[in-house]
Amino acid sequence: MNFPLAVAQAVRDALGPKLIAGFRITPFEAEPDGYTLEDAKLLCNELAALDLDYISVSLDDYRNSRPMRETRIYSGPVEQANTPAESPITEFARVIAGRCALMASGGIKTCLDAEGAIKMGADLVAVGRAVVVDPEWLSKVRSKREASILAGLPKDAREIGSALSIPPRMVEYLLSRPGWIPRL
Repeated sequence: MNFPLAVAQAVRDALGPKLIAGFRITPFEAEPDGYTLEDAKLLCNELAALDLDYISVSLDDYRNSRPMRETRIYSGPVEQANTPAESPITEFARVIAGRCALMASGGIKTCLDAEGAIKMGADLVAVGRAVVVDPEWLSKVRSKREASILAGLPKDAREIGSALSIPPRMVEYLLSRPGWIPRL
């Protein structure tokens, strides 16, 4: 844990107290003998003491209490040994104990999803894939038009680039991760 702590401290020192500094952490890995939730909690306890503004917990889905298998990378089954009894968000909120903000990400597609993460202990939420699917996500939420939020990318790969105004290489990357971005 020396390296991430040294980097976080150097960033905090370089930015000074007037600029926001945070640290993003993935709380566990799907590989056998990979980084565990307990490892992540120990690191977050130390990070929270560094006067960071937030710690961002990046999950596949904030509701899941274990890593999801990503077939593009992982070849073996997901280990169940890392499955906590409660939400990792709740566990991190307890460890951080208000020393900095806790940001949750993963699977947040609606206001209800965001509220769910906040009820588990998050102070902030990050929305990623939902905004990739529908770049107008925030304006639709703000104007109470959540029902019009797009639920997935077009089935035809050629339509994705024009629907999202993204280059072909980004379309290729999105499609290289089956199931990561929903399709219509």
